[in-house]
Amino acid sequence: MQQLGDKIAHRQERQSSTSCCTVEETPRVIELRTDAAQKVNRAYGTTGIITALEMPLAPAWPWIDVIVAFDDFIQAMEAGHEVALADGVVKKLITPMIWPIPQHFPALKKHCPQGKHVIFCMIAEPSLESFKAIVDKHMTPNMDLEGNHRTDWFFRDWVYGTEIPRYRLEYSFAPGQNGQTMVKG
Repeated sequence: MQQLGDKIAHRQERQSSTSCCTVEETPRVIELRTDAAQKVNRAYGTTGIITALEMPLAPAWPWIDVIVAFDDFIQAMEAGHEVALADGVVKKLITPMIWPIPQHFPALKKHCPQGKHVIFCMIAEPSLESFKAIVDKHMTPNMDLEGNHRTDWFFRDWVYGTEIPRYRLEYSFAPGQNGQTMVKG
């Protein structure tokens, strides 16, 4: 893991700078760095003419949005914390949500099971296998559809696949005790 000083030095190396020729009777060339470089941003030539621009760039990642549901909020927090600390997972977002908050996002409602706590994640595509290994460690019995304590089925169907997965649910009704009905399936 990087030390804080390394991170600060790295940020300082990647700051923006702008060289600008002023619009005055006697033009001056000035160099602006960091936040000062923003002073000519969107000025459209009214304060000067930008003659050079240095802008730090970061790698472009294809981001994959993932929602993982848990029975217990502490489990969701622990999984999210492990993803946050994982050096091998490039992440943009890790947001744990305690139930009932997920039900208030209409666009995501169908992806958030009733009564479950979730973590919303944005993971860089090359990091998905490392992310999956962490999810496998924190999976609940309800997530173990293939009985192998792995989430291969989910990633195969929902992440790596190109079609919307289809599942077939088979069930039957049988008489239960005291006039109740039992559902099997």
